Amino acid sequence: SSKTWTFLAIGLLAACQHGQGPAPQAASAAAPGQPWNDLNRNGQKDFYEDPNQPVESRVEDLLTRMTLAEKLGQLSQQPMLKDSAKVHEEALAQGGIGSFLPTYDVIGDVALRNRLQKIAVERSRLGIPFLQGFDTIHGYRTVFPIPLGQAASWDPGLLERTQTVAAFESTAAGMDWTFAPMMDIARDPRWGRIAE
Repeated sequence: SSKTWTFLAIGLLAACQHGQGPAPQAASAAAPGQPWNDLNRNGQKDFYEDPNQPVESRVEDLLTRMTLAEKLGQLSQQPMLKDSAKVHEEALAQGGIGSFLPTYDVIGDVALRNRLQKIAVERSRLGIPFLQGFDTIHGYRTVFPIPLGQAASWDPGLLERTQTVAAFESTAAGMDWTFAPMMDIARDPRWGRIAE
């Protein structure tokens, strides 16, 4: 739907403008005297690259430039593995991966993330960086009780404090997206993720 694509594109623009994590995003550097990132490397400031334009208009401009394959690629999430630079190189260069979930053996591997991001930004047609996500459901390095347990405390301030710690720790490790906090209203006890 139109709302889904708009939400996706707003996230893409945010990722293009503001890198997070311990290492800089491998965005196309602005040339001397060039006050914008030329994400698609065409030598001109396209509307979606102009931070002075309204976000919604930039989103629409970016969406009109994207092919259907690129839009679908932004919806694709892959595991980040030690050999992801080799395994996913072509898909990244084609704009075919929108996000990665790092496996436990590569969490915090800044060199790997930067190598992959460099491929996504410097070799894809529109220069859209990927997002790195992780299931930071009840903490990242500091582990807290599961959300169901925290909710049972009836202390919203407690949840805010624990999620703040998780957000800082996740961001420091290079995560852009944490999938939490969230609210699951379970209506079927057979659903296995009710604890979240």
